[in-house]
Amino acid sequence: MDMDDPFGLDPLILGSGVNVQRGTSGPLEFDALSSDNHQQHSDNICSNKKLNGSVQAEDQFDEADNNIQEEVDETTQMGIRLGAQLSDFQTLVTEAVEIERAQSVSKEGSFDFSRVWGRNDFQMDMVVSSGRSGGLVNLWNPKKFTKTSVLKDKNFIVNSGILVEDGSFLNVVNIYAPQKMVQKRALWDCLRGVISSKLGMWILLGDFNVVRFPEERRNSNFNHLSASDFNCFIDEVSLQEYHMRGNKFTYLTGKDKGFKMSKIDSILVCQAFFNRWPLACVRALPRNLSDHCPIMLSLVDSNYVAKPFRWFNSWLDREGCVYTVTKAFDNYSFEGPADVVITKKLNFIRNALRDWWKDTIKKEGEDLVILKDDIERLEKILEDRDLEEEEMWVWEESKKELDQLHWYKHRDLVQKSRARWASVGDDNSAYFHRFINGRKASNAILGLMVDGEWGIRVLAEIFLI
Repeated sequence: MDMDDPFGLDPLILGSGVNVQRGTSGPLEFDALSSDNHQQHSDNICSNKKLNGSVQAEDQFDEADNNIQEEVDETTQMGIRLGAQLSDFQTLVTEAVEIERAQSVSKEGSFDFSRVWGRNDFQMDMVVSSGRSGGLVNLWNPKKFTKTSVLKDKNFIVNSGILVEDGSFLNVVNIYAPQKMVQKRALWDCLRGVISSKLGMWILLGDFNVVRFPEERRNSNFNHLSASDFNCFIDEVSLQEYHMRGNKFTYLTGKDKGFKMSKIDSILVCQAFFNRWPLACVRALPRNLSDHCPIMLSLVDSNYVAKPFRWFNSWLDREGCVYTVTKAFDNYSFEGPADVVITKKLNFIRNALRDWWKDTIKKEGEDLVILKDDIERLEKILEDRDLEEEEMWVWEESKKELDQLHWYKHRDLVQKSRARWASVGDDNSAYFHRFINGRKASNAILGLMVDGEWGIRVLAEIFLI
């Protein structure tokens, strides 16, 4: 029996493929390694690549990040406790930690991103997280955007490609900035080089971990130097920022009375992008369970027209429709030419119907929630006992009203699609949505031929009744 290893644990701890030589005293020492050449892998463009002829400043890791070097150090210390000297094999340990980190934390196949996108027709690029921090994912519709290249770093992803609609070249940068000021400076320097090396329009979005102005922080200190660095970067690469709607701040931390809020998440665009979509809207969405608000960039067409008015046959069966039309018709009076009178009167009736429909939709939405709650509550009771006469009446009436609301909805879908209900055989609304979208595409008026020339004319509104 080997008294130095009475339980035969050396092969388990050190691995059966490693030659081990035990000295007369002290911890175990490795005698040899595999002949394979192990090279450290790195995705940090800013620290390892040359941009515009200059080497970027070496990345330093955030204190908040569970970074690779810390994991390597902890692994080395654990090896010493177990009797294995790993200090001379840092390259091998680093490679093992990186592989394990990528496989166990952020492996691309470990999460179904279609759940985020909502369907399967998408493409994506990602940068794996560092422990519980970082990690970036870009997803896009290949029918709208054709990727030509990708550039990855620990702190950003750059997807470059072509907009299918018109062939414009677009670069989208997803950013997760470090916390330390010196590291952010290195990131801004790196991004300057990236932006200057590529053509096309630019969108930079993500967590910049810095605010631009004092009013973008609450209950926390404003770092003038960090803000100055960020603003200089924005000015030097000619970026613009849309006014953000929805929320004033995007990040919330703390608890009780110690809440801190800041606007560290932003969307920045180049001048060409801003000039093309000057009416675009950036909106901070509800935070819900996250400490960050999702941010949405919506491109608003400058050829916007008012939403057309449309009559739905189901309105005649809804309470108040006939009364609204009759009242509006009787109460309106206008003197003038007959054609002007009828036009004005129809506009007055249309506006009255719009107000009625707005109130009706709101009421039906509230009724829908109440009916579903009543049905669910009574069916829970039914699992334990029979319903009483009054409860049974409430359940039956709730079911009838719920079916009626669904019937209204599907009648509207049928009318939008102009497809006969009997030809489908079921109430699959997805079928009607496909018809609706097809009609929208075929009925779109992209322009008018005027005096032999093709031009775009925008109709203020269309009245259909």
